[in-house]
Amino acid sequence: MIANHDAGGGKLTIPGGVVMEYLPQDPPFEADATVLEQIFKGDSPLMVLLREYEIAVEKWRKLLMMYKHRKTFGFTTANG
Repeated sequence: MIANHDAGGGKLTIPGGVVMEYLPQDPPFEADATVLEQIFKGDSPLMVLLREYEIAVEKWRKLLMMYKHRKTFGFTTANG
């Protein structure tokens, strides 16, 4: 039995250090969530880390685009 669902019999062997999570076949979806938000919705430490990483990468991408945009209009940084 996994997450209150019958596994249909059989034997489950989990090696040390392995973390298992249940992924329902028909999970509830939030109508306003993006695909990535749905994928990283879990609350396991790995999903939290991945979610924070994706947020940081998106912020970095936006800052880079702002910098490139300013540079094209003749603005420069203190270093050039």
